[in-house]
Amino acid sequence: MKISWIFFLPILLFGQTTEFNKLISSADSRFTIKNYKVAYSEYDKAFKIISPEIDHSLKSTNGFNKIKPEWTHCLSRHAQTAYFISDYSQAKRDAEKLLKIDSTDGVAMTIFGYSKFKEGEKLTGCKIISEQLSSKSTFPSRVHDDCFCWTEGVSQYREAVSALNLSRNKEALEFINTAILLVPDSISFQIFKGEICLKMENYPLALTQFNNAVMHDSTNFKAWYLRGSANRKTGNSEQAFKDLSYCIDLNPSSIDALLERGETCEQLQQFQSAIYDYQQCIKLDNTNGEYYYRIGLIRMNELNDNDGACVVFSKAAELGFEEASPFVQDCKNPKKKKKK
Repeated sequence: MKISWIFFLPILLFGQTTEFNKLISSADSRFTIKNYKVAYSEYDKAFKIISPEIDHSLKSTNGFNKIKPEWTHCLSRHAQTAYFISDYSQAKRDAEKLLKIDSTDGVAMTIFGYSKFKEGEKLTGCKIISEQLSSKSTFPSRVHDDCFCWTEGVSQYREAVSALNLSRNKEALEFINTAILLVPDSISFQIFKGEICLKMENYPLALTQFNNAVMHDSTNFKAWYLRGSANRKTGNSEQAFKDLSYCIDLNPSSIDALLERGETCEQLQQFQSAIYDYQQCIKLDNTNGEYYYRIGLIRMNELNDNDGACVVFSKAAELGFEEASPFVQDCKNPKKKKKK
C-alpha cells in the first residue's frame, strides 16, 4: 500500500500544481480587468492548495528557501483582492504571512499602514503607506488615495509654514519632509523645502529642491527665482543671472526677481544693467525709496556720478527711506563723501 502511495504521490502533486497554475492564470486575468470579486475567489482556491506548504515552510528552520515566487505572488494578490472587496481582516492575515516571508514587502506594509490608519493613527498609517509608493505595485497608490493621505500632507505643510514663521527652521524642515513623503509629487512642497534650506543657509540642499522643481515644471517662476537667489548666494552669479532672467521672462512684474537680478548684476559689475532692474522696480512701485537708494549707491560708488546720486538719494529720503538721509546731508556739503 505504501508503495502505491509513493507511486501516485508525484502524479497527485503534478495535478495540484497544474490546477494551481490554471487558477493563478485565470485570477491574474480577472485582476487585470479589475474584476476583483471573481479574482479573489480564484486566488482563494489557489491559496488553499499551497497554504499547507506555506505554513509548513514558515514553521521549519530553512523553510523560507522553499517558498516559491509563485506562492508569494498568489498570497500577495489574495491580500490585495481581499482589500478590494473590503475583507480587511483577511487582507491583514495575508499581510502578516507576507511579512514573515519578507519584512519589506510593499503590499504587506501597505496593508499594515492601512490598519494603523483605521485604528486612528492616521499620520503614522499614511507615512507607512507613502513609504511604499516607490514600489512596482500600484496597490500602495490606491490605498494612499483611499485614505486621503494627501490631506495629512497638507496639514504637515501648514505646520511647516507656521514653524518657519516662528523661525523654528529645523522643526519646519521636519514637517515639510513629512509633507513631501505624503505628497511626493507636490512641486510647491519641494519649493518650500528649498526656501527653508535657504534660511538655514544649506544652499546645496536648497539647490537640489529648486533643480528638481524646474525639471518637473519649467514654467514655475518662483522656482527659477529661488534657484537664482541660491546661486547668487553661493557666488555662482552667471547662473543666477540666467535663472533670474528666465523668471522675469515668465513673470515680468516680479519685483523680488528684479531686485535679485539687480544685486546679481552688481556682483558681475554690470552696473548699468543693475540700474535698469532697479528702475523697472520703480515703474512697478514708485512708493518704495529703497529702489532709488540702490541706484544712488551705484552712481556714487561705482560710476562717480555724484550729482545723479544726490537726485535719487533725495527721492529715496522723500519716500521715507531713512538710510538715504545721511547721503542727502552729504550732498548738501560741497565735499561729498564716498559711502557704501
